[in-house]
Amino acid sequence: MNSSLLPAGSIKGKVKPGAALALIAATLCLVAGLGLGIGYTFFWNAFDKDSKVEHDLKVAEARVNANPNNVDDRIALGWSFVQLGKYDQAVEQYQNALKLDPKSEAAKYNIALVKLQRQDYQGARADLEALQSENPKNLDVRAALGYLYRKAGEYKLAVEEFETVNAFYPGRPDIMYQLAQSYQQAGDKDKARATYQQALKYNPNDQQIKDALAALN
Repeated sequence: MNSSLLPAGSIKGKVKPGAALALIAATLCLVAGLGLGIGYTFFWNAFDKDSKVEHDLKVAEARVNANPNNVDDRIALGWSFVQLGKYDQAVEQYQNALKLDPKSEAAKYNIALVKLQRQDYQGARADLEALQSENPKNLDVRAALGYLYRKAGEYKLAVEEFETVNAFYPGRPDIMYQLAQSYQQAGDKDKARATYQQALKYNPNDQQIKDALAALN
């Protein structure tokens, strides 16, 4: 699983809830999840000596150079920098995107995820809670907040966020795993057990969920 933050999803240039959780967790050793692309598919010559991320960076830079006022291209370039671990350059591109569009939720959200990647939980929380206040229907933000609340030991708040996301994204084992973990840590083992079991109906081969359920039982 990729350990970077990939901008993709429901809002162009943004991470979907499950992907955000997976990507955050990859760095912090919490969960396994899925990685999603950014909506652009790059093909290159088989003899290209550059790695894929290096190639993608060149393509993203070329896009920005050709159209420096395109917000989505700035965010995509930020993603390429994140993949290479160049977080300062990534944030710079997200901030450039905000200069072009101060209301860009995608840019604000990705900055918050970079802070999570750097384990700046206080800064990430402030950013995510501000985004949630601006748009309570943003499920990407609510999923990331749920994860953050779990890290802070605020399990009831985590449950609230993951219940909301799960209601709108039913059938997602990664979300249900997070919800079950939150129930368990909040002391409600019955709900945790039921949620693990429900998650396994959607993905019977998920070893992580099997192990969590076995440990609970």
